[in-house]
Amino acid sequence: MDTYIEKISSNVSFFDICFDGNLGWFCDVYTSTLYKLDILTNTITVEAAIPGCGNMQYGFIAKWKDILILAPRAAEKIMMYHIKKCSFTEVKLDTERMGERDIFNLFSGVHIFDDSAYLIPGRFPAIVRLDLHTFEIEYFDLWHEELKSKLKGYDERKVIFARCNCVLKDKLLLPCWQGNIVMEFQFGTGEIRFIEFLKIYDELSGMYIKDGEMFLAVKSSHMIFRCDLDGNVLEQIALQELGETGISFLTDYDGKAIAIPICGDQIVQWDFDTHESKKILNYALEEKEDTYVGEFFPQVAFLSCVKDNGGDLWMYSVLDESILRLHIATKQIERIEASLSEGETKKKAFSYMHTIQGIWEESRLFLTADFCDFIKQTDGHKTQDQCEESVGRHIFELISKE
Repeated sequence: MDTYIEKISSNVSFFDICFDGNLGWFCDVYTSTLYKLDILTNTITVEAAIPGCGNMQYGFIAKWKDILILAPRAAEKIMMYHIKKCSFTEVKLDTERMGERDIFNLFSGVHIFDDSAYLIPGRFPAIVRLDLHTFEIEYFDLWHEELKSKLKGYDERKVIFARCNCVLKDKLLLPCWQGNIVMEFQFGTGEIRFIEFLKIYDELSGMYIKDGEMFLAVKSSHMIFRCDLDGNVLEQIALQELGETGISFLTDYDGKAIAIPICGDQIVQWDFDTHESKKILNYALEEKEDTYVGEFFPQVAFLSCVKDNGGDLWMYSVLDESILRLHIATKQIERIEASLSEGETKKKAFSYMHTIQGIWEESRLFLTADFCDFIKQTDGHKTQDQCEESVGRHIFELISKE
């Protein structure tokens, strides 16, 4: 890929996917683009350009009936995409609650319960409930000050809760990214309970719930902790295959634990029956500096780990710009190229340039001339009406002058 516009137009990436039958829906990590993935054919298509300006705007996603709920990463609005109507509805957030905090990583998850969507705080200092009938929002923030008082060295610049949050019946369980606490949140009433794990001396990075037990991962070591729901550590498991690196994702798969390191280039499985760990994926690639999202997340190898309705795990690898699917039936990893066809690349380029502010105000990342060159290279026979429809009269006039 020779130019910036070619790179952002042809590649895709994700923090999260929601699945519905044979379809997966996800937002691009970098651009404001919504995609649809056919998991039978591994075909990725551009569903829509998400309205608004800027990059890294949305990340986590959930589906309710025929509506997709998009949780902001850096945007000031929650977006709802109506699949049948191919249209968006937006709900503005009270961003004054952020104070002086960093605007990125606002939310680290979204869950559906009783016709409402609950947005899980990353840096945003409240759990947000969105009524999916009225689109009215409610903020649950009374927990925030109490949590701050329980944590040593609380830092408003850091994320509050990790991405590996869980639903247990009518409760949310949220591992704290800044301490050894899991917050239990009651859907509907907003009642909270803090579960403190006194025998864990580290900040939590991930978790999952299985058979009434909680499995926790930490940020600075290769340990997994099997615990009860009252804060007692029942077993400590050392994943020697990970070395000394911390764990960013922890989930269950086929009765076993799957751990993905924060900075490592491997995936490790723990078998509770044999008490053995083994690598099920280990990259042997030279470092790639010019990957699609590698320049924005240089220390991270995997951006996501999501389970579909059939139990397969889906991950995005920064290392080789691929989507990895770990099949529950075959126990094999399938690599899917995280890129678009030529037609979808053009569609993404036009929609992306039409929605971001950068097309009107040149920046170090993008120059109008680059986009003009891209259009001429990929579709030199585009008519005036088509150009106006795609990116506006301003772009067409620029091309005509070349």
